[in-house]
Amino acid sequence: MEYFFGSPSGYNGSADHTLASLIQGRLFGLSITCVGDVNGDGFDEHIITEPLNGTEGFGTGSLWLFEGTNGSLPGEADWQFSPSTPNSRIGESIAPAGDINEDGYDDVYISSRMGSSSGRLEIFLGSATGLSDDRQLLAEGNSSERLGLQIASNGDVNGDGLSELFYSLRSSDRGDAYGLTYLMLSERDWESISFTYQGVVSDVQVGTAGRGETSLVFTHADALRVHVSKLEHMNDGTPGGQWVHQSIVSLNTSHLGVSFDVRSSGQPVLIIENTSHMTFHSTTSMTALEQDVATTGTMGQWLGSTSTHDNKQVLAYTSGLGNQIFAATQTSSGWSSELVRNSAVLASAIEVHVDDQNTPHLVYRHDATDQLELAVGGSSWSLTTLGEQGEALSIQHPTAVLSNNSLAIGLVASNGTGSNLAVWVHDGTALSKHDIANHTELDSELGLTVLANGSLLLAALTTNGALSVHELWPGSDVWQEHTVPQPSGTNNEYRLDVSGGAHPLLAVRGNAISSIYGLNTSGAWTSLAERPAAAVNGAWDVHHAGDHLVLFTSDPTNHHLIFNSVELDHASGETGPWMSVQFGDIVANHPVHATVDANGTVHMAYWDEVDNDVIMLRLYPDADRDLVFDMIDAMPSVPDQWMNSDGDNYGDNPLGPLPDACPTDSGLSSFIYQGCDDYDTDGFRDDIDGCDDEGGTSWIDRFGCEDRDQDGWSDNLQGYLDGDEYYSNWKQALDTDGDGFGDNHGVDCCATALDQNANSGDLFPYLASQYADYDEDGYGDNDTDTVFGDYCPWDYGESYRDRNGCLDSDGDGASDPSGEGTIFEWNATVHGADVWPFDPTQWKDTDGDGYGDNQSENATNPDRFPQRKAAANDTDDDGYADNWTEHYNGTNAEGIQIDACPTEWG
Repeated sequence: MEYFFGSPSGYNGSADHTLASLIQGRLFGLSITCVGDVNGDGFDEHIITEPLNGTEGFGTGSLWLFEGTNGSLPGEADWQFSPSTPNSRIGESIAPAGDINEDGYDDVYISSRMGSSSGRLEIFLGSATGLSDDRQLLAEGNSSERLGLQIASNGDVNGDGLSELFYSLRSSDRGDAYGLTYLMLSERDWESISFTYQGVVSDVQVGTAGRGETSLVFTHADALRVHVSKLEHMNDGTPGGQWVHQSIVSLNTSHLGVSFDVRSSGQPVLIIENTSHMTFHSTTSMTALEQDVATTGTMGQWLGSTSTHDNKQVLAYTSGLGNQIFAATQTSSGWSSELVRNSAVLASAIEVHVDDQNTPHLVYRHDATDQLELAVGGSSWSLTTLGEQGEALSIQHPTAVLSNNSLAIGLVASNGTGSNLAVWVHDGTALSKHDIANHTELDSELGLTVLANGSLLLAALTTNGALSVHELWPGSDVWQEHTVPQPSGTNNEYRLDVSGGAHPLLAVRGNAISSIYGLNTSGAWTSLAERPAAAVNGAWDVHHAGDHLVLFTSDPTNHHLIFNSVELDHASGETGPWMSVQFGDIVANHPVHATVDANGTVHMAYWDEVDNDVIMLRLYPDADRDLVFDMIDAMPSVPDQWMNSDGDNYGDNPLGPLPDACPTDSGLSSFIYQGCDDYDTDGFRDDIDGCDDEGGTSWIDRFGCEDRDQDGWSDNLQGYLDGDEYYSNWKQALDTDGDGFGDNHGVDCCATALDQNANSGDLFPYLASQYADYDEDGYGDNDTDTVFGDYCPWDYGESYRDRNGCLDSDGDGASDPSGEGTIFEWNATVHGADVWPFDPTQWKDTDGDGYGDNQSENATNPDRFPQRKAAANDTDDDGYADNWTEHYNGTNAEGIQIDACPTEWG
């Protein structure tokens, strides 16, 4: 092997360094490959292969690695490797792999021919000390395929930032002399993440959805409590997705048992017990969809949104350049947008509502004139000023539609000399004004809502944290002020949102005291949950969803929209912890105006401030979590089934649960093949039903026939002979050997309520001569059966040579002598009992010379002439006796000769 150094003028034709093998035929240097910097010292290494090197084993081959250096090239390899498998012939091909595992050291692909020419491709990983002897199998071929004879690497053919590897393979099904196939493997980027929790983790369980998302449920204990938590990986629109944490339970107990799994859709199923209680945990789910509404690049400021009574959505927004107000209304075919008015300079979001005819109403405040205006849609937009100029002082002006279609507006209004917290009501013609209390702060957070009893509720939160709530009861004109807990925090960082209906809510963002409050039946506001982390500006929208609170916030750091939910009626009796999921690609610097329609769909919208577009965002209930939401899911409770074309309640997806074997034909079959014709309605498809005109429950020997004892075997009726011979005994079905004893047997066999006198079953179901084994030694009690019967039926024994099932002390198969001197005598001479009952290597002495017939290696005193008692020993196994035994009388040699060289064969 010769090395030539480069120079500005090329190389001089004489080798600068030489390596040589002194043994021919080893193919030293078959492959020479620069493999990168495998030890991280800044110099590239190279490997020389020697596939036929047999030093460590026949044809194993050797690899010789020489490290890079800025000095003289070494004469000896820095690393040498030979596999332990003969005929490996390692080093047929080598290619650099780069740093596959991202540990800072380059790795190497190396192929081996193998003895059957199958081929093997492995990864050798680099380290601080060079290549490791431990390698990872990447691919292995079949006989004669020569997998990996040629390999190529370090390319990125699909542009995903991860390298690919190509290797060759001979294919026997292409041509007479093998066709050549090239296969590609793509690197996979593994993610390593550490999750830090207080205490000691004692149990981790993993579940994976059919689409690949992983969930972890783990138990960990600290000094105070035992906790069960869940981590779930969710795709959020970002390349890596996110891990979502949820605390399931936290109890002061010494024991928690946990069992966890996921359905095919990823929906978790969790059972927790603590010796006194057992609880079931799962999730309700929603699927998010978004749609561009306005994409001109100039829309979205002061966005407002609501949902209609027919579960559609109405949006209103301004154009940033022309100060125009637009309205977008959802229709059955898409979105319809129209100009409401020009020249509207606003400073707060447009309030959007609809009346009982779904006619949109917009309320907005002209910032320059401090005046409210109402725009009512229809065939055209009508504009009505509300109040005088300079009268609507507050930035915010929340609205609510009353039961009589009147529009209520909450605001801080001028009274001529000062300002009041007020509610104005417009009935379509006239405007009435209701002053509630003195209020001077114009930047206050305001909320207005209607309760289920018809009350009107107005809440105000000042920039320094003063919270007030006022209620107007139906039929009254006197506003009642509520007593509410006061938040604390930093000035100008408070937020407020209200939700009405049957479960009124106040969502208050503060610092030290910051909660979601609910109005109880006695009229008191109580804390339901502490708020999750939230940005000062951004989303802050609360609503009640069944037994959960849902709060939309923005992340304090990146302002990405966050969905937060908390269970109010937790299994532990306490309000559960928040579960928060971040939308990875939605930035919300303003409220998202969440409303909930009659189907439970959450309607939202947000302003994409990068592209100046309006985006609709919906959360649809998706009970089975298969990403096909309930409104369009034909099977909303069955994960990964969403179509039921024939209406028989079995899904069209053949890979999901409850698949329909006959998706275009409605059928009642429910066993084996579901959703197919089933004339007798017994659950079995007609073309597999053994009795398709008469319902039955049998399923073992044939499907769907009569099975009176419900043991799975059909009854032997109407000439059928392959089923149940014991109609009224569910513990018995067959009598294979026909001896009158059923095949089943065991400790609980075989009497039943309808067959109380049944025998104990057949311990030998395929042997007609036996059915019982009292001593449980494997031999039947019927001793008239000389082949399988037990000669000692009352005593456990393992003998089988001379008689079955008797005592065999040394375990050599021959029974011990017994009953000497009695009529039951069993001895060695007459009956064949063990001559040496305590020597497992000998049991018989045919010629009676005291040497055993067994000549196996290590047997005691083996007789090399077992039929002739004159001799026994033959050390060199040449057929000549070493010496005579004491039984030799000079005439009974019977052809035996004494060996002149007893220790040498000849």
